[in-house]
Amino acid sequence: MIEHTDTSAGIHRPLPIITVFVVCREILQDRRSGQFILIGPTSHWPTHNFLFPCRVAIYAEFTGLHAPYVPKFILRDSLDDIVWTWKAESPFGENNPLLPIQVTFWELLMNVPKPGRYRLEFLLNNEEVINRVLVFGPVDLQTIT
Repeated sequence: MIEHTDTSAGIHRPLPIITVFVVCREILQDRRSGQFILIGPTSHWPTHNFLFPCRVAIYAEFTGLHAPYVPKFILRDSLDDIVWTWKAESPFGENNPLLPIQVTFWELLMNVPKPGRYRLEFLLNNEEVINRVLVFGPVDLQTIT
């Protein structure tokens, strides 16, 4: 279990367990049921145009939330340089750590500077919880570095 240290109180709290993490092109929500509809889950955006303004949506599901958590995303290139970041203005969390919680990030706009493999890191309270490799560029992955 990954633990998070709350430095303000000196308390060790476990980070939540992420059960689902999907990067997709769009997320819709059904008005009647409230369920989320993920459109175009992917890890590859075929394009030849750079600087590429890439609009993504992210769906995550957690359990074991013991505190408020501030989400943050970092996109790193193949040299591990940060090319994009996004941080929420307010935290999310649940009073009952046994209940699962669904979180959606509807329209994040990443400006991708060049073709290649990137790593999208998802952090809670500045600690990485999960990451995904994303590829931007031509369909022929042989040309991607």
